Amino acid sequence: MAQIFRVTARLENAVYSVTDASNLDRNLITQNPPSPTPTSARPSSAVGACSPVISSITICRSVVLNTATNPVQCGVIVSFKYPFQFYLPFTSSTCKQITLAAQAQSRMETKCAA
Repeated sequence: MAQIFRVTARLENAVYSVTDASNLDRNLITQNPPSPTPTSARPSSAVGACSPVISSITICRSVVLNTATNPVQCGVIVSFKYPFQFYLPFTSSTCKQITLAAQAQSRMETKCAA
């Protein structure tokens, strides 16, 4: 279980290093659960669940990434949302706030159990 929290901390730190470099406020990051919810590669384990363990960054571990490939690809999905206000002159969209969704996935090197 300690290994899971170390990996979670690394993933969160990777997201925070990118958002910090862009001068984004960590406190404005909100959850963005993948839709549809990915299938766990290990149905008997809670490890494959999607959860914002500490922060509002959603991390899905040991999930099926693409069922259309043979063999099936499994891995990790990291996602979050961030509000953004932009200025677009000469349009009705001037100073509107939108929510940007970010999602990244990476496959595991080991064989998928699904």
